[in-house]
Amino acid sequence: MTASRYAVLLAASACSVVLSAAEPAAAVNAAETRLRDALRTAMLQLRDEQGKTAEVRAALDAKTDEAAALKKKADALAKQGAADRDTAAKKIAGLDDKSAKLEAELAKAKDLAGKWKEAAEKNARNSKRFRSVSPYASPTAKRTT
Repeated sequence: MTASRYAVLLAASACSVVLSAAEPAAAVNAAETRLRDALRTAMLQLRDEQGKTAEVRAALDAKTDEAAALKKKADALAKQGAADRDTAAKKIAGLDDKSAKLEAELAKAKDLAGKWKEAAEKNARNSKRFRSVSPYASPTAKRTT
């Protein structure tokens, strides 16, 4: 029952007491006792319902506060996630640039190594040719003086 129903019951009980004043004293005492018991019961029920209402409101307030805290935490995590994504994207871009530079240096080093190898092979061929025509090129060749 709600508080307004109890208030109506209380008002009706009070009217009954006033109207029954003309009745004999014994009937009045019995009716008065019944009304007092009904009033006491109504007041106890009202107090119980008010206590339950207060408990529900307190629980609702606690859940509202908890929901607000969780929303705040979720917003902070979303903001941090966006910042982390931006940082990661910048690092990836930097690493891509560095990788491109290293690949260019590697290609240049391979090209230089190929040129060096060709030059070394050419020098080796020339050295063989020189040894074959020069008596001084080989330590085992005889000298003619």
